[in-house]
Parts: sequence; structure tokens; C-alpha cells
Amino acid sequence: MKRITASRSRVVALLVLGVLVLVGVATVTASAGTRRSAAPPTPTCSLASVAGTWGHNYDGWTSNGGMAPFSGVGRTTIDSQGNVSGTDTGNLSFSNPAAPLTITGTLSVNADCTGTLTINTQSNFTKATAIWAVVFVNNETEVRGALQQLLFNNFNVQNISGTINGNKLFPPTSTSGS
Repeated sequence: MKRITASRSRVVALLVLGVLVLVGVATVTASAGTRRSAAPPTPTCSLASVAGTWGHNYDGWTSNGGMAPFSGVGRTTIDSQGNVSGTDTGNLSFSNPAAPLTITGTLSVNADCTGTLTINTQSNFTKATAIWAVVFVNNETEVRGALQQLLFNNFNVQNISGTINGNKLFPPTSTSGS
């Protein structure tokens, strides 16, 4: 009799253990399935959400009449209406030394955080308009872009490639009545 009782208790223990393992596997599987089916949040960018002061740098090359580099670094402010203003030190003339530049321009932003940045720069030597395709990343604290077009002293520069990177320095300052 003892032998039969011992076997039954082992069987019961194995059944309980088996049920616990099945419950554990079912719980983990259901949990993993739920995590996989949850879609990531959709970004919703706007001019108001990207407004603020930004630090940026850009660089690139043109092969218009020979390979020539250009680069610059600066600080810009974007307001909630998409107006861009700031200063830059850059070499846009391909032959003159880096010079302080005044920046004006506009920004348009889509809900998917892509947009178009049009920058006008001017120094004593040069005047340029650069049009950038941009994307805001990292919760709208960083921007990346590729140069689409450059007008240099009203001349459309061909064979050009450039990138721009920026980081948000400060949130926009609110003014009374806004």
C-alpha cells in the first residue's frame, strides 16, 4: 500500500508542476503577443513644437567647376509661425574665408516630423538661399537635413551635396498675449 500511495503523490506533484509550467508559458506568450501588436506612437510635430533656439552645423561639396567644400556653424531661432532668424559663421563663397552671416528664412513642418527649411544668408561678400529637406527626431530636440537646392548670388549651383544637423538649445520664450 505504501508503494501505491507514494506513486500517486508523485503523479499529483508532477501534474501540479505541469499545470504551473503551462500557465507560465501561456502568460509569457500572451504578454509577448500583446507587446508585438502594440503599434509605436505616431509622431505629431508642428511649428509650435519645434519652435525654440537651435545650434546647427552644415557641410557639403559642390563640383560646379571643380570640387569645392562649404561649411558653417551657427545659432538660429524658430518661432511658432515658422520664421527663422539667427547668425552663422560659414564659408559659402568657396574662395573667401569664413565670414559672419545673417540668417533669415522660413520653416514648414508636417505632422510626420518632416519639413522644408529655406535659409537666406548674407555677408559682405555673398548672398545665398539654401533649401533643405529636414526631419525632426529625438522628441523634436534634433534635426537632420539634406540640401535640395542652393542659389549662390542668384545663381543656381549644380552638382551639390550637403547635410545639416541641429540640436534644440532652449524652448521658445513666451510673450504676453500669445
